[in-house]
Amino acid sequence: GIPGTNLFLPEGTITRAQTAQVLYNMAGGDDMFDFGGAQYFPTKFSDVSALAWYSKPIYWASEAGVVTGIGDTGTFEPDTAVTREQLATMLYRYVASQGKDVSGQADLSAYTDGASVSAWAADAVEWAVAEGYMGVGTDQLRPQENISRAEMAAMSVRVQPDGAYLPL
Repeated sequence: GIPGTNLFLPEGTITRAQTAQVLYNMAGGDDMFDFGGAQYFPTKFSDVSALAWYSKPIYWASEAGVVTGIGDTGTFEPDTAVTREQLATMLYRYVASQGKDVSGQADLSAYTDGASVSAWAADAVEWAVAEGYMGVGTDQLRPQENISRAEMAAMSVRVQPDGAYLPL
């Protein structure tokens, strides 16, 4: 939900920092990872303060290979909304980091906007479509559109339907 409220805001966007937190939680979060009580998590990203609330999940996601940042800029853009293809890529890397099969590939030409998927995200989006994590019941992928919080929740549950942690 939204910190300090009892709201979820399903149609709202989700930031890259919040997405890192969701993925960290999916991996077991503080129940699975012992950072020895550390409160300071320096990352390789110049725009992520080591003391920010999101530094721990971004540190974990970077170390696990789930996130790599924005191009070659050395930044993460934690407050920027996540696009659909970015989420597919993060989920793809998350599943791969768990040693799970990510070889599925779908033909994106079946979608009216399949050709607009960025080259860096193509494998991940093809996998997400093949696995039924996105593109179900529609002829559009909307890869560069921001993903809603509800869509994030739905895709996360599709990836990990039993809620069981996938230990690294």
